[in-house]
This record gives sequence, structure tokens and C-alpha cells, in this order.
Amino acid sequence: NAELNHITASSVTIADQITHTGDTDTKIEFAADTIGFTAGNRQFLQFAQGTAGGDIIALGGVGGTPPIIQGHITASGNISASGDLIVSDINVDGNIIHNNDSDTKIAFTNDDIAIEAAGTNVISTANNGADVTIGTSGGNDLEVVLDNGNNRFLVKGDDNKIGLGNNVPPEKLTVEGNISASGTIHGSAYEINGNNAITTDVGGTQIVLVKQL
Repeated sequence: NAELNHITASSVTIADQITHTGDTDTKIEFAADTIGFTAGNRQFLQFAQGTAGGDIIALGGVGGTPPIIQGHITASGNISASGDLIVSDINVDGNIIHNNDSDTKIAFTNDDIAIEAAGTNVISTANNGADVTIGTSGGNDLEVVLDNGNNRFLVKGDDNKIGLGNNVPPEKLTVEGNISASGTIHGSAYEINGNNAITTDVGGTQIVLVKQL
């Protein structure tokens, strides 16, 4: 080992590491195609040549404490993290894409956003956020499920039937339970318990006449 206060040279060849005098756990380490920076026995930065030809920049390491970066990170390629990535804001020009699953993503355009799964729209906006589309016109169902499936709102994509509390609605609108209306229910024909029903107005009073089928 050699201790030097100052070196002036056009180049210096290092076999293993440069260590801070009297502070052996603070150093710059060299390995094949790799440079690591360690302070207090914690490697906080490493540059390496990836096995597939890509560059690897690793932050953090020994000690388990996640790195803190002050300022912005600008990348023209990929950013990969094996742990959590915690930031206050993420600014993207295009999409946030699920790794190895390019048709599942959050897509951004000016003043609009879309969430897609397997290439199918889940929810999206248009006209600067004024219009919201849930689902797609490709025949897929729209379903809202609450309370472990006990409360359900369903729009069938293949026949456009709607179910409230019913996941196989036989009619255009199927409701499991009572219907309450503060106004008038209008229709060209009515059926009550399998019987035809006709409504008429007598002196301002609505009367329902039921005819046995």
C-alpha cells in the first residue's frame, strides 16, 4: 500500500481500490468493467457494463437504506429498480408501461389520459377531460362490484342489458329489489306479476287496471 497526498499524472493505473487515508470503509473500488463508490461501508453508487451491452447505474446497496436523489432524473432509455421507487412527481412524455407487457399501460396525451389492460381501454378521457369513457365499444362488459359482489352494477357488452344486483340480466333493465321513483314511470305497456296492466287517470288519481292473462 502507498499513502500519497497529491498525484499529478496523465494517467494512473489502479489494481483494486483507492481508499481514504485512515478511513478504510470509504473508497473507490474497481473490478472488471465496474466502478463502485463506497462511504461508511455503504456502496451508494456503482457504474457497470451490463451483460447485454447496456450500462448499469446502481444506487444504494450495503446497509439497506434506499438512496435519496435531490433534483431531477432525465432518461432517454429505461430506469429499472429492484426495490421501491418513491418520488414526489413523475413526468413522462408518453406512457407508463407494465414491464414486458407493452399493451398494459397508462397513456398520456395533451390534457387527456387512458388506462389500458391487454390493449383494451379500462377508462379514458377525451376533449381535454370533458368526456370520460369507461370500457370499450368492443363488446366487453362494464361491471362495478362492491361488498364482495353483493352489490353489483353491470352493463352487458354483447346485448347492452343492464343489471342492478343481477349479473345475468334477462331484460334491458333488470333490478333485484324494489324500485322507488319520485316522478312518473312512463311506458307503452306494463306487466305486473305476469298480468297486463293499464294505467288511467281519474280525477287526477292514477289507477292501475290489471287484466288476467
